[in-house]
Amino acid sequence: MIKSLLQNTKKYFTYNKTTLLFGSSNFTLLVFNSVFSLFILKYVSPEDLGYYNKVVLISSYLVLMSFSVGVIVQKEVPGLLSINKQEEAFIILKNVKGYFLVILIPSTIFLLAYSVYSFVSHNYILSLSSLLILVNIWQSIYVNKYLKLLYRTSNEFNKLSKSQFLSSLIYLPSIISLILFNYIGLYLKHLYTLVFEIIYLTINAPYRLKAGFERQIIYR
Repeated sequence: MIKSLLQNTKKYFTYNKTTLLFGSSNFTLLVFNSVFSLFILKYVSPEDLGYYNKVVLISSYLVLMSFSVGVIVQKEVPGLLSINKQEEAFIILKNVKGYFLVILIPSTIFLLAYSVYSFVSHNYILSLSSLLILVNIWQSIYVNKYLKLLYRTSNEFNKLSKSQFLSSLIYLPSIISLILFNYIGLYLKHLYTLVFEIIYLTINAPYRLKAGFERQIIYR
């Protein structure tokens, strides 16, 4: 009976390996985020935390410009890949990348210019806030909606899970930054995550695609 139970357990874990890994990586991120939140309560004042949350809220509004294109594509591309229509799938993914860059590049130029202007004007908190908005829209649009899309559409959930496990470790230097620099540690945490995920997900991406911009495809 015990032998049968062990065999069934092994079969279950083998069959559901990808689901369990992905779920575990999400849970690990949740745990580290919860621990990080405890340090926020200790080292960041309510006023600074409130201002930080306002900046993050502004970032979320800018992300609306993506129009959930990644979600729509995620339903179509796997089907094309499953019937060996790789070229058609790649054309769609190239145009998704191009569309996102059309949003990101002008936003980057504007936010960097505003950040420099604010810094020169000695308004350091506005300068820092502009950089946080910039980091957040790159994280939300380019990393979450494009780079991770490459993994999801090609069924590379194991690699995506590994990146999430590694991303959770970024909370350790983030906590140290929080202790040393107080509310600035909140901003640095976003920067650490963005730099790591862009580098890791780009290096290990299942496809290396150039950006495209065909208006008919994007419109459809």
